[in-house]
Amino acid sequence: MLRALCALLGWSFIGAYIWIFNVEVAVVVFCVRYPEVSPLLVGLAAGIGQSSCYLVGFLFSEQLYRRVSWLHERVDKMIAEDKFRRYALTLTISGALLGVPPFSLVAIAGGLWRFSPLRFAAIAYGGRIVRFTVLATFPGLFRSLLQL
Repeated sequence: MLRALCALLGWSFIGAYIWIFNVEVAVVVFCVRYPEVSPLLVGLAAGIGQSSCYLVGFLFSEQLYRRVSWLHERVDKMIAEDKFRRYALTLTISGALLGVPPFSLVAIAGGLWRFSPLRFAAIAYGGRIVRFTVLATFPGLFRSLLQL
């Protein structure tokens, strides 16, 4: 089980920017395969993995922005509207908990706008852990409802 949790953490790290590695699906599949594992442990593994990758994106946002051409259009639009500066905290919390706007873009835009790294890390880790812990409770909830 510990090996599977470490695999989930790694999958979540990769899935932060390579979207074909869908972390939400991985969390649900993990909870179906290992129903005895606490949803909090699953949420911690997935949240820490994904947030760590987002933190790397935040810290290296300028280098990523220069080297990855498809980011220019998306991040420039977010920055040009000047909404990120005014609503940085709201967008970061919303992205961490709900995924809207995509948190990978929020991380890069936040790094470019010099958003506080400590504040970003706290919101990213807290929001993603809550998000995945809530998601991890659903398979068990549906299992208990179907057994009625």
